[in-house]
Amino acid sequence: MFEAVNNPCLMPFNGEFSLSEASTLARNVPDRKSYKKRLENLVDELDDQRKNWKFSSGDVDESALWGDYMNAYEQALNATSRPWAPWYAIPADDKPSMRLQVAETIVESLKGLNLQYPPVSKKQLEDIVNMRKLLEKPL
Repeated sequence: MFEAVNNPCLMPFNGEFSLSEASTLARNVPDRKSYKKRLENLVDELDDQRKNWKFSSGDVDESALWGDYMNAYEQALNATSRPWAPWYAIPADDKPSMRLQVAETIVESLKGLNLQYPPVSKKQLEDIVNMRKLLEKPL
C-alpha cells in the first residue's frame, strides 16, 4: 500500500494516488522539447518583436545546463511514475505529432478501463417500450 510522504516535491504524487483511489484516471504528459528546438525558440524570441517580452538573457545561461536539466527530468519521472499515474515522455518539437501521441495515450488508457454501459433493469426496459409507443403516436 502507498504511504504518503511529507516531501513538498512529492505532493502531486500523493494527490495522484488519492485520485486513483477515487477511480480517477491520472496520466502525466509533460511538454518536452529538444535542446535544438529550445535554442530555435530563443532565437525566435529575439527575432520576433511580438515575442521579445518572453526573452530573458538568463535563458541563454540556463541553456548551458541543459544536460543537467535533462538528467534531473529523467530522474524525476523515474522516481514519481507509478502504475496509477504514469508519466509519458512525448517529444514536443512537432506539435501535430505530439498531439497525436497524447491522444493515442489517452485512448489506450481509456480502453484499459474496460468501460461498459450500466445494466438496464426490467422496469426501465418496460418504460422504454411504453415511451416508444407514446412517441410513435401521431400528434
